[in-house]
Amino acid sequence: MTIENNDEEHPITNDSCSLDRCNEDEEGSTHYHCSECGFPVRSIPPDNGFVPTNPNRSTQTVNRRVDSLGSEISPSDNPRYRWLSELHRHTSYEKPSFVDGIVRELLESGEGERIVAEAAGIINSANSREALGRKRHGLNGLPGTSEEDDRVYRQRLYAVAALHILNCARRDNRALIIKEQWNPDRQDFLKTVSILRKLVRDDLGALRTSENYVVERAKDIRHRMSNCHDHLISMFGPETASNIVYTARIILRRNGEPFEDFDEWLSGPWMNKGAAQIVMMAIVQAMRVHDFDQQRVFDFYRRVPVPNMDSWISRNSSAAADGESSKGL
Repeated sequence: MTIENNDEEHPITNDSCSLDRCNEDEEGSTHYHCSECGFPVRSIPPDNGFVPTNPNRSTQTVNRRVDSLGSEISPSDNPRYRWLSELHRHTSYEKPSFVDGIVRELLESGEGERIVAEAAGIINSANSREALGRKRHGLNGLPGTSEEDDRVYRQRLYAVAALHILNCARRDNRALIIKEQWNPDRQDFLKTVSILRKLVRDDLGALRTSENYVVERAKDIRHRMSNCHDHLISMFGPETASNIVYTARIILRRNGEPFEDFDEWLSGPWMNKGAAQIVMMAIVQAMRVHDFDQQRVFDFYRRVPVPNMDSWISRNSSAAADGESSKGL
């Protein structure tokens, strides 16, 4: 409601009542009000008795990790308060756990949110059964590293091992590429994968949905082939990629491998090899059929590396240039 004041001798101000009869003020939430008409007479000044944070924090304080526990003791020239400030900082500091470091490495690896969440689930499940930070299991490590570097090295081992386990369960990710970037000792990596598999053995069954080994084999092959197909498209275009994959499927079936769920898995020369290996072998042979040179075969393999196949690729990509027959692994 607006109250007009026609009295020229008594203009309305912030310190006067509109009816000029303000004998007593009442305190409100933000203003003092006239007890008669409720007109806000004057504002209530802010209470500066409590300051939640120090607005003049030093550079050292700003750059330091802000702890969630307790309040903050401001810097002081008094030696006693400096000692109390350091004591408070050490007491309230919450050091990240070993598993927190593994999850951090997963987040910084560049993998997608879904893969990181599934890998973190493997890590948390394993840690709930046995504390991973206490397991040393005779690692070779990297020479000439500090204690903190050794800790990061072990965290990266568990991170890439979890990604590797997911990759084997058809959760496509960049485990092999990340492993090459971090370059852990090969024996350390294999030991860590073995430890994780034993700790989460009961949980790995949920990653697979079929009990039919032929269906599982066909799904593994299709999964690997689809991944390779995507890389072939990016390198050579959709038409050439489709021709290579079509020829590779024929090669797989000629060697007794199933590609569809209703296919038979016959005894063939590749039946004891992993799906990633046989798909790579089929694609390399298909690239030879389509007259790809050695360099382009190497370029493709570097995009989709497969463990323990470097020497086979060297022999067979050379054979592609010389017109020799393919040799087995």
